[in-house]
Amino acid sequence: MTNKTSLPVLRKSVAKSGGCSVGGPQPITHDLIESMNLNHNSFSGIKITFVNMPLRETAKPNVPPEGPGILASIARRFGAEPYIIDLNGYRVKDELAIQSGLPNGRHLTYEEAEGYLL
Repeated sequence: MTNKTSLPVLRKSVAKSGGCSVGGPQPITHDLIESMNLNHNSFSGIKITFVNMPLRETAKPNVPPEGPGILASIARRFGAEPYIIDLNGYRVKDELAIQSGLPNGRHLTYEEAEGYLL
């Protein structure tokens, strides 16, 4: 059973915080990573999930989620247990997809996606 209030609470929290910055305070470079003195057990015991968000609803998904895959391999290199959820790969072929003219199916709604995440 999913908690119907969790997604709106998350949205409000992100909005209240001013959102997030993709760039962060400084660019992530090889030198920055090296200066952190990470070893192969630095993330040991950490489980991390990368979510590939849906995009281009009119296009049929045809490639694996490369970005989350690269991040997962880096996390695994340092001892983490990574997981990937590819929300872009899910397509629902139902009446709504037909009405919307989406022969390959539609993306999951927020509520449907939340069911996979919680």
